[in-house]
Amino acid sequence: MLARAALLTPRPLALVASFALLGLAPTDARADEPAAQATQAAATDAAPTRTAEPAAQAAATDAAPTRTAEPAAAPMAPAEPAAAEPEPVGVSVYVGFWSVYPWRGANVFATDSLRDQNGMVDVGMSYTTGGFTFGYWSAYQVLGDNILENIAGGLGDEQDLTFGYDFTLPEDVTLSLGTAAYLFPFAQKEQTGTAFTAYLEPSVAFAWDGPVSVSGAVSYYAGAPKVFWSDNYLYLHAAVGGTVPIKGDTGLDLSLGFGHKLFTAAQDSHDNREDLGLTLGVPLDLGHGVWVSPTANLAWTNLADLPVADELMPYIAVEFGLDR
Repeated sequence: MLARAALLTPRPLALVASFALLGLAPTDARADEPAAQATQAAATDAAPTRTAEPAAQAAATDAAPTRTAEPAAAPMAPAEPAAAEPEPVGVSVYVGFWSVYPWRGANVFATDSLRDQNGMVDVGMSYTTGGFTFGYWSAYQVLGDNILENIAGGLGDEQDLTFGYDFTLPEDVTLSLGTAAYLFPFAQKEQTGTAFTAYLEPSVAFAWDGPVSVSGAVSYYAGAPKVFWSDNYLYLHAAVGGTVPIKGDTGLDLSLGFGHKLFTAAQDSHDNREDLGLTLGVPLDLGHGVWVSPTANLAWTNLADLPVADELMPYIAVEFGLDR
């Protein structure tokens, strides 16, 4: 199994996302949450102007006999009003499968290598109102022979709670303040050194939505119990992304992110200080608020005594969701 330092000792955590740091996420992803699909512009050509009909022939000078007025038609009943579209309530629920659990370049559920495909299922939901967002996210390892070991060590059956507030600024800029709590209710004290295994991560982030999307975030990752304080760090992350139209409303989403950790002077580990992540996805709108987002991903982080090729982590993911 990889040394715990390679997994962000004492414990790597979920994407805020997805929720926002992804992420991705839950990008939104999901970060740490899916990217919005590109929308085709409406056609701008006006309808062709019709040629005027030729003027009528001049009437004869003799007046035509007066016609008796037809009786007025009975008034029509008023048309039924069209059914109004339901107002969005800001609720999103989703479930997905990931071939690995990626956390800032590391493979959380790995047995021996970053490339171990010990897959997981994630379940999440969020509620947004008036700039506030409340979220829940959970991760469950489903592949690999180290599932029980990871749960006992505070790596499995993760339950996260997130809270954030968005400020909309001029020039399509959004400023976000948030915090995430990562909880591991089934971790065993004999493995983690504490009966309460939890971490907190407050963050400040911005996003600019222009021809490409640019985002940046600063967060402080901290163990809630004192036993974890020696491994706290400041995390800096930046990302850029965009959409390449394919057909209709379907597009190819591309994003590239870079992260860097600033540890205290007492920490001598240099593993997993930098990370890169590349994501290619084709989100599909299935109608009525239902969507699916498959992605192909490649991540990298620096690990001691490993060549660059062995520091690469390919993986795939697919998320299904409903927005209301």
